[in-house]
Amino acid sequence: MDLSALPPELMLMVTSYLTHPDLKLFSQTSKFCRSICLPALFHGVYIDTTTPAAFAPGGSLYHVRSHVKHISLDAAQRISFAGCTQEVERTVDYLRVCAEGLQLFPNLGSLLVIARSLEGKYLDVKELKGIQKQLIWALFSTISRGRVDAKGGIGKGALDGVEELEFTFIDEGGDYEEETGKEILEWGVECLSEENKRFLQLGEAGVRDGVPIQFPRGLRVREAQLNFFTMAKFPCPDYFFNPFWTLQGSTETLTKLALCGEFGTQNEITAAIGPGGGTAEKPVLFALPQAVTFPNVRELFVTRQYMYPVFFAEISWRCPNVALLKVVVTEHDLCHLSLEAVEEIYVALRDMKRLRFFIVPGPNLELEEDLGPQELVAMWERAMEGWVECGMHELEQTIFVMRSMEPDEEGSRIGGVSVEVIREYREMANQVYYRLHFSKIPRMTLDGFSCQE
Repeated sequence: MDLSALPPELMLMVTSYLTHPDLKLFSQTSKFCRSICLPALFHGVYIDTTTPAAFAPGGSLYHVRSHVKHISLDAAQRISFAGCTQEVERTVDYLRVCAEGLQLFPNLGSLLVIARSLEGKYLDVKELKGIQKQLIWALFSTISRGRVDAKGGIGKGALDGVEELEFTFIDEGGDYEEETGKEILEWGVECLSEENKRFLQLGEAGVRDGVPIQFPRGLRVREAQLNFFTMAKFPCPDYFFNPFWTLQGSTETLTKLALCGEFGTQNEITAAIGPGGGTAEKPVLFALPQAVTFPNVRELFVTRQYMYPVFFAEISWRCPNVALLKVVVTEHDLCHLSLEAVEEIYVALRDMKRLRFFIVPGPNLELEEDLGPQELVAMWERAMEGWVECGMHELEQTIFVMRSMEPDEEGSRIGGVSVEVIREYREMANQVYYRLHFSKIPRMTLDGFSCQE
């Protein structure tokens, strides 16, 4: 059957059911099929230095650029210093070309950016720190710039339509101490080409002391995932591009936030932050002005590292209206979440007055008929009994969920256990009591949890 003979509406319906290999096959049959199939193939694009030429005017893919909805920019393998000016030039040039190429896509809806720390091999550490922040800042500044239209006016930038952002920063520098016995390489911005110098200049505002943090305009995302992995003891050093800055323009639009990270033990973090950290007066996680909050965030996903009380205290007042809070950890991670830490976290939870579901992964919960709790459930039960004694009025409607991490005998994951605080009025004593109700949750119900109120 000649599919190209079908009406366009029916053709679109047919191709919507085709798999990726089928689309590639049909895209080679006729010009009409290519006009339908190619856009479906290019909804997502991995951008590198060769991509802009293909999607630019006159390029082979120019006619499908308006169909691109998602772009992935992986600069993790390119950002590296090998102790030579040529490597520096290639690093800056790669980010510049990719950033300028992102402006070719008018209907971009989601963006993934992965960056890795610069290696300080034979380079002055102070110079390295400044270039690192300047590079990432210049990247986002270039993307956010408005395009010049046919009449010479400034239109919207590539970030203006982005509703989903995932930014990953991998810091492999540890404490960034200079290697002893090594000759420091003399290097400066003057080693770069004129194009790359101008590119770096866009990031100068991000490294000047005393300049208020103002992230480039246009980024008003609805969903964001920020990943920060570091070997350093302090989670967000001042000399790096802090990924949380990307959210500053999304205070009203952000509804879903995922925070993933790995940055030392609780003792190391507490020692680095010192007393009084994680408060409105001294934020340590978001590194944003005190007035910046995200009142419309309803769903929050965090890894175990962000469950430290010093971080969680800040998360609770930055995102006060969270309805669904899910801790994404492994069974091994739960061993490091002590009862004392759980009790401290409750202090922050009490500020989340709209919280309805608090989902915590757990081990394989082999429950008896009477739903007797295992060690993990017992730990939470002890903590919650203590909370009830202190008065748990704010969390009466909150359901705490211990989710199973292990598959059952048939290979599928079982649901978990919910712990609900039930308020009871005892007429004889004329007092209000709180009790804990444990119940088993099937997998289907657990996966269907929603923060809808």
